[in-house]
Amino acid sequence: MKILKYIILSAVALLLGCSSEKLIEPAFDLGLIVYLGGDNDLSQETTEKLDAICAAWPEAENGRLLVYQDRKNEAPRLLEMEGGTPCEAANWKEVEVYEEENSASAEVFARVITQVRRDYPANRYGLLLFSHATGWLPGRSYTDPAAWRPAEVDAESGLRSVLRDGDEVMEAEAFAAAIPDGAFDFIVMEMCFSGGVELAYPLRKKADWMLASSAEIFSPGFTPVYRTSFKQLFHADARTGLENFARTYMAHVRTLSGDYRSATVGLLRTAGLDGLMKAAAPAYFANTSAAISEIQCFDRGARPHLFFDLEAFVEPRLTEDEKIAFQEALKNTVVYADATEQIVDVPVTRHCGLTTYILQDAYPYLNEAYRALSWYKEMTQTMDNND
Repeated sequence: MKILKYIILSAVALLLGCSSEKLIEPAFDLGLIVYLGGDNDLSQETTEKLDAICAAWPEAENGRLLVYQDRKNEAPRLLEMEGGTPCEAANWKEVEVYEEENSASAEVFARVITQVRRDYPANRYGLLLFSHATGWLPGRSYTDPAAWRPAEVDAESGLRSVLRDGDEVMEAEAFAAAIPDGAFDFIVMEMCFSGGVELAYPLRKKADWMLASSAEIFSPGFTPVYRTSFKQLFHADARTGLENFARTYMAHVRTLSGDYRSATVGLLRTAGLDGLMKAAAPAYFANTSAAISEIQCFDRGARPHLFFDLEAFVEPRLTEDEKIAFQEALKNTVVYADATEQIVDVPVTRHCGLTTYILQDAYPYLNEAYRALSWYKEMTQTMDNND
């Protein structure tokens, strides 16, 4: 009987011990990963952004910050800062220095995310990215889309477009695939042309919120806003914090003059993207067409137009009932959008917060690459199911 009693008490103790461990919560509410892909001509800007973040850091006391910084001609490193710790620019805690590596590699990107989420516990995580980017576009296609051919991109590098390390960049779908489902509360993309629906769609299961730009982001980008509003990224309510941050950014840009008074921003609820895809699909397969020149674009100068306002393209191609469904889906996806009156030499009369590519006869190979995207393939399947 005593032996049985001992066994029972021991079992209860073990169960209580396990339960006790499960009840222990991380000390920090938010773990923010800042991924600075600066092994290119943006190298110095990564340091300037670190300085700006450092200046604001004492106000973000409810979180922890991990920064992956890759600079030109220097080994990448991982830096840490904990909430409540005074920040001095020269005294970031250097967690690890890596061997020289391609920070635009999906494998490296995935490893950093895994390492931080495993070794630095928090109740939730955010991701902020900074580098060169051209939205969903395949690598090397932005400058001259008519001359671009898939064969020009070797099999190892693939069709890449997000983040840049030297001459290497990452393909949009590979970028999304490198992020585990449900990994992030939000993703902030301080990168040009990152507000495309083609890039947002594969991220819909990766994060609840996404902040991105339909147009280019001109240097110094978010840096001045980091100094004053970085704490907003640690807001207990992600939507509120991101919208506050975005509004501050747009207010700052409007104080500038000349070409620097140019910016767009959109805050997306990613859960709405499935519904938006289904509501927009009929427009992509409609027989009607309008001149490209009549649709709001965000490509400046005389270069080819590849980024168009989603609403401006879709709405004229829908029936009245389809327009109602599309507007509801758009409202459920884009919760905040703003744009300056022009982007350098491009007047902005419409901006819904998302862009899209339009298939064009002049770019047959680019069209082929576009049809391979999950956004387009799943729209095709939606239309087939509706037939």
